[in-house]
Amino acid sequence: MNLIVATDRKRGIGFENSLLFRIPEDMRFFREKTVGKVVVMGRRTYESLPKGGLPERVNAVLSRSAEDLENTRVFASIEELLKFLKAYDSDDIFVIGGGEVYALLAPYCKTAFVTEVDGEFKADKFFTAVDVSKGWTKIYTSETKRCGELSYRFCTYENNFLLPF
Repeated sequence: MNLIVATDRKRGIGFENSLLFRIPEDMRFFREKTVGKVVVMGRRTYESLPKGGLPERVNAVLSRSAEDLENTRVFASIEELLKFLKAYDSDDIFVIGGGEVYALLAPYCKTAFVTEVDGEFKADKFFTAVDVSKGWTKIYTSETKRCGELSYRFCTYENNFLLPF
């Protein structure tokens, strides 16, 4: 399994159920990585998406409170979700948020694709799941790129303590 996220310098990922920034190249990267794959998210992340979830992907939502969602499989527990995901190749599964879902599923993720944006933004959701002090190793950093006033890098991390699911 993989996870994919864009963060600011303090690991902020969202504010009031919206992304902190929109970088076209990052959005293309996200699309290229996830089209044709399974995307796993929490209910609030699902609600922040266009109606019906992300097209051309299998949408899976982990939620204690969500009921049936359009074009989406809903799971009330991590055990139910992991059982469902066993039907897919782990390289074809991407955790896409939010903060709680990243934290719950990071131990099962082999790779993390993290767009690291320079700067600090007003955030109320944070990404704490990937930390080099918790067994993750940064294995790739792109050159610094720019989008308007923003500078950012595409980074890849590898989990050294992967849990099987």
